[in-house]
Amino acid sequence: MSARKCALEAICRVVDGGAYNNIALSGLYEKYALAPEDRRLCGIIVKGVLERKISLDFCLSQLSAFPLETLDKKVLNLLRMGLYQIFYLDRVPEFAICNESAEIAQSFGKKKKGFVNGVLRNACRRKKELLKSIENAPKYVKYSMSEKLYSLLETQYGNETEIIAQSFFQKGDTALRVNPLRTTAKNLAEKFSDMGLECEIISERTITVKDNFGKALELVGEGEFYVQGLSSQRAVETLGATVGDVVVDVCACPGGKTVGAAMDMKNKGEIYAFDIHENKLPLIEKNALMLGIDIIKTEKHNSKTVNEKYLGKADKVICDAPCSGIGSIGKRPEIRYKDIDEINGLVETQRSILSSSVKYLKKTGVIVYSVCSVNKYEGEYLVADFIKNNEEFELICQETVLPSKGCDGFYIAKIGYRK
Repeated sequence: MSARKCALEAICRVVDGGAYNNIALSGLYEKYALAPEDRRLCGIIVKGVLERKISLDFCLSQLSAFPLETLDKKVLNLLRMGLYQIFYLDRVPEFAICNESAEIAQSFGKKKKGFVNGVLRNACRRKKELLKSIENAPKYVKYSMSEKLYSLLETQYGNETEIIAQSFFQKGDTALRVNPLRTTAKNLAEKFSDMGLECEIISERTITVKDNFGKALELVGEGEFYVQGLSSQRAVETLGATVGDVVVDVCACPGGKTVGAAMDMKNKGEIYAFDIHENKLPLIEKNALMLGIDIIKTEKHNSKTVNEKYLGKADKVICDAPCSGIGSIGKRPEIRYKDIDEINGLVETQRSILSSSVKYLKKTGVIVYSVCSVNKYEGEYLVADFIKNNEEFELICQETVLPSKGCDGFYIAKIGYRK
């Protein structure tokens, strides 16, 4: 029951308190003194409910005698939890789900206990019917996204939209960036194998680890790898940083692309890492130290404006702009319900950052602009508009990485001065 109480508090923090999924559980595992297996169950329930909230509410509206908006928020989240477990967690007995949910509801009042128990037991009886209703519902309900978000993707990707939406439910392996300053992909894979972990060598720079990644984290302090998604690694590879380069990273935190470029440079050259949030810069410095990298200098700067000290000095510029995160919904399910109208202001910020960032380039330099979003207004359309209005630059290459199992959706563009 502690695992479910912990999950309920985390879900309330996200759904009703506006917290981010990745920090919603912060401190709660310790508060509820959860054993490792209970932590795992709690995490699965939290992520699952956040992923399926629209679909779950669609079914709850068929089960509840009262409109969902009139229900106590904790009761509604508890019902979402129970329904998610009944529908999607085959290993948990349905009677246990109903009983424990009812026991938790009792602390909200005797009538609420009876209501929760009745709704969930009715859901058990109607499980096949309700799952079929989700399958036949409008696509935004079936894939549990806001109607505006699904419509945006459908307008841009047509028949591919369902493939994209389905991919957000798929759990992939964890990708690691191998640190060549300390080891090789082969040696790191062998070390994980000796620990009983299943991994795959993707390239000299990348390996992926399957289940039980927490065990691999025991080695993170040795500095032989950095946890970094495949798409993010692809952006660093596109940059092509090499020994002796001067690199500027304009929106650096948490620093994955910064340290990735330093690895490609064999820790020889100069990297200047900016971020608007000064309190986040020590994270880059800490990771660099752990990885044996000493060529990174951090600095607080709002990259919508130009940092005059670095005009025309960079061989390479990393411009990983703040974005909607629509490509990373698989990891951050709260983005499913993002207010699309807010994106217009975000696009203006991205445009300002790109326009400022190109001013750091030498005439022979290149900039890689990237966003972890598949929204073309933040990627393809924005870059096309930039090239149109800045004739001295040319688009060298661009790539939209669609989300797939274990891979975030990403847009990557490489831009340089026109020859």
